[in-house]
Amino acid sequence: LRRLLPPAHRTDTEQAAEFRRLTEHTLRSRKAANISTAMAALSESLPGESLGEGGQESSGHEPDVPVKLALDPDQARALTMALTDIRLILGERLQMRTEEDSERLHEEFALALRGEGGMDAATAQQMAYYDFLTWVQESLTEAMLG
Repeated sequence: LRRLLPPAHRTDTEQAAEFRRLTEHTLRSRKAANISTAMAALSESLPGESLGEGGQESSGHEPDVPVKLALDPDQARALTMALTDIRLILGERLQMRTEEDSERLHEEFALALRGEGGMDAATAQQMAYYDFLTWVQESLTEAMLG
């Protein structure tokens, strides 16, 4: 939460607390709305839901079949902001707090992809998610600017 809702002042704790009191509810609501909008937009892009084996919901979508994602400007902004928050959470879990941390983790991840080094599987998976979400966010940002 410290990464998602950082203090407004690093040195004045009273002012930081007052700012938090005045803004935290709105900020949390906005972040939740961004995630809801993003999830709805992503869900809408998949083929219709149907019941699969055992009564479980199944999209009927094969992973190797491309899906076209069309977003309106509000959905694109919401998805971009939601991706920022998700990447912040993953970065915190990976203890990626400085540029040096990022470089070290990416070097270790590259070694792990080659079957070398000592990165555990859970960390490697989180790094894969982080890199993929970074690529998605960059691609979306470029599309919004283009």
